Amino acid sequence: MPISRKKIVIVGPTAVGKTSIIARYIVPSFDISGHEVTITPDFSQKTHTFGADQVKFSIVDTPGDPKHFSLASSVFHNCDFIIFVSSFDNALSVESMAPDHPKSWTKHILDSITDIDSIRCYYFINKEDLLTSYPPDLCVDKPQIARIFDEIKHRYPCFVQYHYVSALENPKEIGKIFEGIAKSVTQTHPESTPTEDTPILPNPDQTSVSPCCKCCDIV
Repeated sequence: MPISRKKIVIVGPTAVGKTSIIARYIVPSFDISGHEVTITPDFSQKTHTFGADQVKFSIVDTPGDPKHFSLASSVFHNCDFIIFVSSFDNALSVESMAPDHPKSWTKHILDSITDIDSIRCYYFINKEDLLTSYPPDLCVDKPQIARIFDEIKHRYPCFVQYHYVSALENPKEIGKIFEGIAKSVTQTHPESTPTEDTPILPNPDQTSVSPCCKCCDIV
């Protein structure tokens, strides 16, 4: 059975739910309460099967606090997908995705990658569930997100889509999005079937990291 191995790097500010998104994608029933802040790149794997084809994702969860790290230069080496993450309850996490923002995540990362034409990018806005439980003035509105995404895609055509997600309440939808990304890798898109591999869960206690540089030290 042919296997396509693809690397996904997840980036974004602290506390937007990057680790929770990964955990709920790999094991939808995973308890995301009380996990520790990610301070070094962490690694997970999951395989999707489509008929005779398999797509195996290696997923890199990155820290969001520049005080704790400088991303290793190897993090984006041979990267196929980058998922940028913000959250509805953190206006700065959304505003800082705009390419003209002084601390722009998209500009800082994508301008440092030499083979950007080979990478596809997605934008996840997490904690959509808060739109129904938080006062409107405490959440970013969807028209603002759509406007910022238009700015991002105009500057960086490698962006494919943006998605509103809720790691807390709707892990199934997150799984469908990742499955769609996996399907885009294959030529044929039959129904996905379970695989025999054992998912590797995010490990917040990981302390080892490859030699690093300043390529993503956002300050």
